[in-house]
Amino acid sequence: MPSFETFKKLHGGLTVGQTHKADSDMVMEATWDNDIDTRVAYFYDFDHDNHITQLDDLHPEQDEKKIPISIKFIAHTKQTLAKDTISYHLQFRPSQSEDVIPYYKEKFEDRYGATFPIGLYVDIPDSKGRYNRWLVVSKADYNDVQFSDFELLRCDYVFQWVIDNKKMQMAGVLRSQNSYNSGVWVDYKIESPEDQQKCLLPLTRETEKLFYNQRMIIDNKVLTEPRAWVITKPNRIANKGICGLTFAQDVFDPHRDYVEKDADGNVIGMWADYYVDGIAPEDQPDYSDVTCELSVVGNKRIKIDGGYKRLSVTFYKNGESTEFKEGNWNYYVDGTDVSLFIEEVSDGLEKNERSIKFIGTDAYIGKILTVKFTSGTVSDSIELSITGL
Repeated sequence: MPSFETFKKLHGGLTVGQTHKADSDMVMEATWDNDIDTRVAYFYDFDHDNHITQLDDLHPEQDEKKIPISIKFIAHTKQTLAKDTISYHLQFRPSQSEDVIPYYKEKFEDRYGATFPIGLYVDIPDSKGRYNRWLVVSKADYNDVQFSDFELLRCDYVFQWVIDNKKMQMAGVLRSQNSYNSGVWVDYKIESPEDQQKCLLPLTRETEKLFYNQRMIIDNKVLTEPRAWVITKPNRIANKGICGLTFAQDVFDPHRDYVEKDADGNVIGMWADYYVDGIAPEDQPDYSDVTCELSVVGNKRIKIDGGYKRLSVTFYKNGESTEFKEGNWNYYVDGTDVSLFIEEVSDGLEKNERSIKFIGTDAYIGKILTVKFTSGTVSDSIELSITGL
């Protein structure tokens, strides 16, 4: 004879454990707003961030791109001088739907296998009601399926780097890295610094491109030789939805690196590898509108009467690639149209690609060829250094 529990399962009834869980959920829902840890937080990803460089004193209630969700904000660890900053956990209502962030499934779950809401920024009010930026970095308790917690870390640094000849900025978390050494490496021939650093960033199409030996300047906004670093280990697996980077100390190079200042002499940017191929990088694009981006296969040099250089253009909307739109390709040197010196090939290529060859005279050696693509009100350009054979 089947037991009572088996009978209930066969006929759709709840087990005793399921009943207790349902009761616990009801109690939590009923007492949610009375908890001192409960507050309204605002969730968003990098592509929906209108204030990329702002970490504190935010006003998310005025930003329609940020989505309000009621959470519990719980202190998990205490801070000491020997450890990193304090770690917090967030918790959702039992009835909270994951579909409240409409783009999360496509951009994080399907793409990276992430669990909601890992990889998102969260603006959370402090005890004085001022909103500060946090990053959801991991699931804190995989074994607790009833009241799941997620670990939060306070965003404390805006990372800046140059890639594909474009300046990038992104808020993230700077963490200590125990290197267990003196910070100096010596082999009796040379002596070099050997300090280490770590950071956590949201995993996006932008941070996917970060590679071994990519250099960044990570320091306070100082004018005298800020500390440069080089990526020794990008990790996109440990916490799905998060890009973890390990850095080793490098040497600031005034011939490659650039400390950007405003009109008053205040530091507003610190860019490693700013001067590459003799071409200043472009400003970070605005991801909120439809944009296009030109890219080149290989280095950004084109030889007179040399081989063909392949270019491609990609359209984006809110950081996601979108449908290609036909447009015009134009070519300039010092503001003068040099289309007569360009051989174009499109046969056998995708519709968003062009292969070009420069057939100008040696008088153009050392100059910059600007390639511009325009489609309606959307345009982008890329600069190539002209060299001899």
